[in-house]
Amino acid sequence: MVKYILILCTALTGLAQTRELTSEDFWEVGMTADYLAIDPLDVELLLDTSGADVTWDLSGVTRIPSLDYSSEYLDTSTFTDAPKGVNVVERQTYAEDVIDWYYGIDEADMRLYKIGGTVALLNIDYTPHLPYLTFPTVFDTATTSNVTISSGGLSSPATSTVTYDSYGTLITPTGRFENTVLVKNEQVVLLNSQRITLYAWFAPGIRTPVCVFRDLDNELGAYYLDVSGDAVLGLYERFIPHLTNTSGGFLTSLLLHNPTSEAAELTLQPFTEGGIALQSSVVSLSGASTQTIAHVGFLPNDASHLGIEGCESCNVSVAYKVEGGGSAHAHETGPMGKEFLVYPGEKDLLIDGMAMVNLSLEEAVVTMTARDADNGFLGEVEFTIAGNSKALKLFLGLSETPPTVIHIQSSQDVVVLFLRLNGDSTLLFENRPFTP
Repeated sequence: MVKYILILCTALTGLAQTRELTSEDFWEVGMTADYLAIDPLDVELLLDTSGADVTWDLSGVTRIPSLDYSSEYLDTSTFTDAPKGVNVVERQTYAEDVIDWYYGIDEADMRLYKIGGTVALLNIDYTPHLPYLTFPTVFDTATTSNVTISSGGLSSPATSTVTYDSYGTLITPTGRFENTVLVKNEQVVLLNSQRITLYAWFAPGIRTPVCVFRDLDNELGAYYLDVSGDAVLGLYERFIPHLTNTSGGFLTSLLLHNPTSEAAELTLQPFTEGGIALQSSVVSLSGASTQTIAHVGFLPNDASHLGIEGCESCNVSVAYKVEGGGSAHAHETGPMGKEFLVYPGEKDLLIDGMAMVNLSLEEAVVTMTARDADNGFLGEVEFTIAGNSKALKLFLGLSETPPTVIHIQSSQDVVVLFLRLNGDSTLLFENRPFTP
């Protein structure tokens, strides 16, 4: 039975896992981003935490709005001082200052050539350049390089060490970012022992840092990416509440059906498990047709659930196929409310679980209560779901006595998909709930 539990856990859960960094994880010309300043001491307290499955919780940080900045990622056409090899300049615009970071990024590596702008301390040239990352960069690696740093008319040998030794979950006031990688760059000027230390957190599907911490020889700054203006799941009326982890042993496909004789379009808006909006996709359907699209290669790998809009007559379904087994189909759903009842299967033969998505931007408090045939209390579990986000739960451990029914209540409107795995792990199928 343990084998079957692990299979359903894999289908339902999106456990943090190591991931390689490539050039596709970083910025390109044309991108923009807004960063909100916070008290750097709130972040500094968490910097000593490293390793696998780390949680960096910045949800309660102190804001410093006067230090906010915006980033534009520009080509070199307007930068006559751009060194050879630079192909993108990050221009950071603050209330009173501008800082320009000159990068070269290609499939092989990422390099920093110089820093310019109006901040004297940050007018720096690197000779020949500062190697930042060699792609692919894997977990638990560190690279040290020797460079020459020139600033203020003085030059000195320096060392630069880039470390990727941490990944996990980053929580900020505007989002929860799963499978986030922390990259640390420490530069030491040998002439005077001056240090520049840069920390940047990178989340899947978001090609600019989701959090930044800087220590410029004891001048500190900390910022997180503002995603509050991104897509809000609760504005949609149609949903696919669950996409399986792409490395979890299930083949997940979308089926889009147009019953009309006219061509139609559907827009699919994916979100990460932590509620961050990813790049949306528009699908064109010819009249009276069904189109099957594999999750892998069409949606971002970290897409966890979908909002749907467009053709009202069209239907979107999802198929979960166990490797070596059959497919289970679940249809799109609308908002489902705050309270559900569901019948569990025989615990010695079947494993039950659910994927629940919070449609609000506010945290949802959810209780799962096991009850007997006379509505008697057998056991209860309480958990929370961040706004826009998804929670994945098994019904194991709710009660020692097998329950007749499970009563689920949420403080916010949610959509939920109940899934059940059969005993020989060949079929995952939907278990429909009902309301009290």
